[in-house]
Amino acid sequence: MELLDLPMMGRRFTWTNYQDHAIHSRLDRFLISQQVFEKFKVVQWGIHRPISDHCLIVLTNDERDWGPRPFRFMDIWLSNPRCMANAEETWENTVVNGWAGFQILRKLRAIKDKLKVWNKEEFGDVNSALLVTETELQHLDLLAEVRQLSIEEKASRCKAKSEFWRLSRLTESLWRHKSRINWMKLGDKNTRYFQAIANNRFRRNLVGSIKASGRLLEEPKDIKDAVVVHFKNNFKEDSIVRPRLGGWGWFLRRLSPYSALQLGRVFDVREV
Repeated sequence: MELLDLPMMGRRFTWTNYQDHAIHSRLDRFLISQQVFEKFKVVQWGIHRPISDHCLIVLTNDERDWGPRPFRFMDIWLSNPRCMANAEETWENTVVNGWAGFQILRKLRAIKDKLKVWNKEEFGDVNSALLVTETELQHLDLLAEVRQLSIEEKASRCKAKSEFWRLSRLTESLWRHKSRINWMKLGDKNTRYFQAIANNRFRRNLVGSIKASGRLLEEPKDIKDAVVVHFKNNFKEDSIVRPRLGGWGWFLRRLSPYSALQLGRVFDVREV
């Protein structure tokens, strides 16, 4: 069985000799199987050691609530023609008063809210739908082993197979997007591989704890507050000067067909 060595959060080493010429080593660790690695977001933590030269280590499934997730546009949405139609319709129907930059901000926010609702209605819980479809296919297959399926049941099985294939491709595309492996073609992918990549990115990017004002903070709210205070203290501007967008003319104006064609032409000697 292939076992994986997880990176350790909270500290780098688990043992020290406590001598003048200090030696540190990571002697203690958890090894987990590939199946556990793919299914759970397990994190390995090093705990403090008040007396012993070894520190305790804990393996836990990180289920802390970090608040709302940031909005991300999914590639699979573009396969549905309603995606761009919803975005264009929302942009046109959202009326905002104010300067141009503020109007763009509000329109983009309206599109984001619309796409989030549309995503739930159109795609929903893909994993649950896939499980339901798979169960239906299993039931019809077992039924076909004991008797002849009716015309309606055959049509249902054909429809379920088509839906299962669609949901499988959708699941693979979603995991591919989360893993951010963009150099592979959409048809040359493996859901298990991309799921492992996505979980590995989660562990690598996880801010499990930070030290602020001499205190070790581990709760999401405390970490967020400390980060906000840090950036306010180090990057706050005394005077804020921001460029302002003027009218809408620059935003709505489009290139003529001739100008667009000129952008793609080969440079001549005079331009070089």
